[in-house]
Amino acid sequence: MRVILIIVFAMLSLGSCKRKDNSSAAKKSDTNAKIGTVKKMHGVLSASNVITVSTDFPNDTIYPARILTSGGVFHEDEVDPKSSTYKWKGIFKSGSGYYINDTELKLSRDHDAIMDDDGKKTGWMITTSIKDTSILLISGLDYLQDRQVSQIKLSKDQLLPGEKEQFTYKDVIYTLYATGDKKLEKPGNKDFIVSNYRLFLKAAGNGQSYNQLLVSVSNFDGTITSILFAGDIDGDNIPDFIIDTTNNYDAEAPTLYLSKPASNGKLLKVMGKHIAVGC
Repeated sequence: MRVILIIVFAMLSLGSCKRKDNSSAAKKSDTNAKIGTVKKMHGVLSASNVITVSTDFPNDTIYPARILTSGGVFHEDEVDPKSSTYKWKGIFKSGSGYYINDTELKLSRDHDAIMDDDGKKTGWMITTSIKDTSILLISGLDYLQDRQVSQIKLSKDQLLPGEKEQFTYKDVIYTLYATGDKKLEKPGNKDFIVSNYRLFLKAAGNGQSYNQLLVSVSNFDGTITSILFAGDIDGDNIPDFIIDTTNNYDAEAPTLYLSKPASNGKLLKVMGKHIAVGC
């Protein structure tokens, strides 16, 4: 059962907003789809209306790859207008499973329900030349090959502090585990408030062991780190991950972790991150 976190403004979320989805792309979970009433109104940014998305790690602003998702309307400043001129690979889901393939990317203007007055279209809609469901779009990594990708099925995609998820891949035992502080929102309630959160990946096999920090977040605002996809994306027989690293209920931050470019005793390296807010 997925974790629902309580926030001070939970009741206000009934009148909230999120990215408009006009496609068959996979939906976010109820936890990550919770939206608040904070708004970025018509480009006027102030302390009262800026949505803050902060993650202690990963927190770089420049990564080796560009990544995007499709299936909704993005605010104008969330997509590079030159994106359609880049070479893209996509991770797609079909009826027979997941695969990587070259794809063309098309940008078109659409009405941004938050930023635009009636009749205006400043938002970006992203579509691909492949009609299967797009999981992630990746540009800038020449070593990604067109291939089938076996999904590693996890029993849960969110881990509270003290919880773990163990799986075996290619005879190596992997363990995802979370640390941090959690407390009941109120006595008798099953909902938690989480802080000082850390998500790790541990591996042991072939005489070697690893223990790597994947995500650290000091405080969450109505959401919790979510594992969107696990599988060998780059073809080196080591699991890769797409993780939503946002700390804000009104934002999405799919982050790509690949094993092939990792170095210095690490299992994974952060290759790209894309932040998009709902309001």
